[in-house]
Amino acid sequence: MTAAMKPIRHRMLTAFVRRVVAHPKLVLAGATGLFVLCGAFCAPVNSLLAAGGYQDPGAESAQAQRILERSYQRGGQLVVLELSNPASSDIARDPGAQARAGEIIETLKQYDFVQQPVMSLWTTPNAAAQLESGDRHAGLIVVPVAGGDRDAARNAATLATRFRGRTGDITVIAGGQPLGYSQATDLIKRDVLRAELTRE
Repeated sequence: MTAAMKPIRHRMLTAFVRRVVAHPKLVLAGATGLFVLCGAFCAPVNSLLAAGGYQDPGAESAQAQRILERSYQRGGQLVVLELSNPASSDIARDPGAQARAGEIIETLKQYDFVQQPVMSLWTTPNAAAQLESGDRHAGLIVVPVAGGDRDAARNAATLATRFRGRTGDITVIAGGQPLGYSQATDLIKRDVLRAELTRE
């Protein structure tokens, strides 16, 4: 900046400051309007971001994930449904657990985002040791869910809402990484909203 331009810049800034000071309510209204506009514009961003963070589509891991999903219908994240009955001596042979597991596995076929095969204590005998608790009061159904970090979390939440609860003596609870993402996202949304309301 040349010496000749410095006085011009000084006069421009002085004139601007004087106008701001002379019209504080107008400036405040403009700032408030800009704040509201930015909030409305940025509001959808949270729902568009992946719960587990950004994944570079060109990364080798992302390419491998796409190959597994497209060519082999595998590679999704796992939702784990636990069926339990504390009064049962062997959940694998419990008639109520067998019936409930059969209902769940059959219903899972209705969801396009569920990748087959679904593994369970009652349908995958070669994995029974890994799918039954040590006290034999609980057994697992392992459900691969497609959709990546963002959509898999939503899909997992759909399954959890659909199946968890008590049917007769059998209680179903849901877990797994995508549900952790879903719960973390919901918690962040509530915390951000609470922070904004507190600031106002």
